Amino acid sequence: MNENKQNEIVKVLLDIKKISEEENKNFDIGKYSKISISDVSIAGIIASSIREKGIFRVTMKSAGKLMKAKEGGFYGSVVKNNKIVEQARLIPSNINYTMIFAAIILKCIDKKLDTIQRTQKEILNFLEQDKISQLKADSDILLKSLKDFYYNYDNEIFRNSEVIMINEIYRNSIKDISFYKWKIKDFFANNKKMSLNEKIFEINRIFGAYRLALYNYSFSLFLKILFIENVNLEYFNEHIKNIEFESREYKNIYGEHYDDVKNIIDKDNYIGKKVSEIFNGFSKKINSSIDFFNISDDKKVQYMVDNFINVNRYSGIEVFSDRLRKIAKMYNEPIELVYKENNLYIENKYFD
Repeated sequence: MNENKQNEIVKVLLDIKKISEEENKNFDIGKYSKISISDVSIAGIIASSIREKGIFRVTMKSAGKLMKAKEGGFYGSVVKNNKIVEQARLIPSNINYTMIFAAIILKCIDKKLDTIQRTQKEILNFLEQDKISQLKADSDILLKSLKDFYYNYDNEIFRNSEVIMINEIYRNSIKDISFYKWKIKDFFANNKKMSLNEKIFEINRIFGAYRLALYNYSFSLFLKILFIENVNLEYFNEHIKNIEFESREYKNIYGEHYDDVKNIIDKDNYIGKKVSEIFNGFSKKINSSIDFFNISDDKKVQYMVDNFINVNRYSGIEVFSDRLRKIAKMYNEPIELVYKENNLYIENKYFD
């Protein structure tokens, strides 16, 4: 990093909150997460969504609109029930709050990026065929869009084009969710003539496709909020509720057919005995790195049953509602930052 640029950033950060020597001794680092100088530097390049005419040092109990004051500066108002209940004169500060806030938002997302990528990888284990290939392609596009967001946050053309694409994936995901709900219902309603191996494989395939459709749905909702920059708390809560509803739906459908899968296994006298223990929690988890296509049929069934129980048990989309809730909290409540030894620290509640 350019030395002058780093000194400039440090000067800004030192104005946030300088803790005393006594506070320094009692500072519990375990309650905070670090945002390094380099993180803030990157955020400064990509964050340009400033709506106000200046940067301000202000703490309010809830988000409010800024109004220009005749004698200079701005007014910050907190509105409840369409009435102004708090108002304070705000004087421009030398703290680049927007730069720091952008770094915090990106850190919040980055904390769960590995989880988002891991969820996608788990889902894709058993997914093939043209229809599911499109689901996978959409999930790859969303993941790339999130990564590109880090470096194009201030590019309006980029954001607008991405939102068009994200909306298309969102609409497709709604149709895909309905389709795979029907596929699951149809599979268990009709006793199709298939081998045990084929049945268990198909069960994993349709549940995995259902999960991937939910993943694309939740991911696209998440990205829409980031790109559109609608910080209204009700808007956040509406989408959080939608994701949580679909998560519960998946859990209910999975629970409804759990015993059906067990019954399919139990009907096979030979392989059924080998894998029934998995349902009762006695069997060790099958190695996820196993070469699926070069093992015996009974091992394949064990592997697929293990996948149904340990991978497809949960939708995995809770990560998106969780991050939206964290970001909504940051947008709509005061944030306390602490500066120490060239780093910013923020309470873990914003990240965990």
